[in-house]
Amino acid sequence: MIVAIAMRPDSRIGLVERNIRDTLKCPSTAKFGPCTIKDNVATGYVDAENGFGAMIRAKYTCMLREENGEYRVVDLYLENK
Repeated sequence: MIVAIAMRPDSRIGLVERNIRDTLKCPSTAKFGPCTIKDNVATGYVDAENGFGAMIRAKYTCMLREENGEYRVVDLYLENK
């Protein structure tokens, strides 16, 4: 479920990271690499523990939409999750 919203363009990365943490087995272990946002599509990677305690790197693509001055996540894809 995607519930977070961002009000300013510079808070989009935080919005993306919050939504990714919500999908992880161990969100407290998440370490994010650089995030690139172009045309409201964010890409990057996150390192986090899986259910067995192994650190796994997952690449992500996150699509954002601006509506009435707010940004929302409309799609999120995690590779190798």
